Amino acid sequence: MAIDDSTALQTNVPGLLEIAASNAAYALEKAIDTTVNTLFASLPATWAGSDGQTFTDDILIALMEGLDEGDVPRTDRSIVFDPSTVADLYKIDKFMSYDYTKTVFTTDAYIGKINTYNLPGFVSTNLYGASNTGNYGALLHRDAIGVVIQSDPKVEKWREPTIHSDIVNISAMYGADIVRSTFGAQFFTRYKGA
Repeated sequence: MAIDDSTALQTNVPGLLEIAASNAAYALEKAIDTTVNTLFASLPATWAGSDGQTFTDDILIALMEGLDEGDVPRTDRSIVFDPSTVADLYKIDKFMSYDYTKTVFTTDAYIGKINTYNLPGFVSTNLYGASNTGNYGALLHRDAIGVVIQSDPKVEKWREPTIHSDIVNISAMYGADIVRSTFGAQFFTRYKGA
């Protein structure tokens, strides 16, 4: 990301270079998130439901049962879904009412918990969906997908005098792959993407 001298002079924003670095870091985080979420389509689809469906308790029960039958430990499981699934969960009394649990389903930034199943939930707007289909969410054990970030994200800032600009570059070596495909299951979300 480059900030040329004319932009820096005409902008009354203090710390423009730091803002650019923050934006570049967000872009890297999004790239890693998207890389991991694209792998959900490779997980078993036995209990995925129908394309574009509303997420229901029955779908979650089927996903949990499927992993239980595959001897996948209940500890260290989590669910990843998009905002349309959060909206669907808000309509399920079992997750929202104090009658069933002492606390309601909450979202704190991108992390929530479905207390009824003691299941952490992660919301991502970077879920993958094939064209004309809903996005793929996933219920997975932490051993289902491996993510390796070989080096900490590296921030480099330098001056490029030939183009009269300050440059910010953020890079990291990372990779992701399915480690144990039977330790996760995909499902369709209602949102079909843009």
